[in-house]
Amino acid sequence: MSKTPSQRARKVLGFTLIELLIVMVIIGLLAAFIVPKFIGRVGESKQIAAKAQIELLSTALDVYKLDTGKYPTQDAGLGALINKPGEAKNWKGPYLKKEKIPKDP
Repeated sequence: MSKTPSQRARKVLGFTLIELLIVMVIIGLLAAFIVPKFIGRVGESKQIAAKAQIELLSTALDVYKLDTGKYPTQDAGLGALINKPGEAKNWKGPYLKKEKIPKDP
């Protein structure tokens, strides 16, 4: 009994279970090596952003002190960099471009 060409082609098409398992294992191994490197980069980028924000706040506080002669009081807080506190003379702010204090990343 001979098989027709369409019956022979049907057996050739597709992947075996072994081939699929091998591909899944290879993808899993690649992910196991690559994913931890990217996760470490996310933490590193948050640290870099935090350092940049600290520098920005430090510069704004220094300019505030140059203008007013002292740093903001604890009562005024960092809000004194955006809105003029009542006791600040020679205030030439706002000292931060954004309308709010940046949040810690």
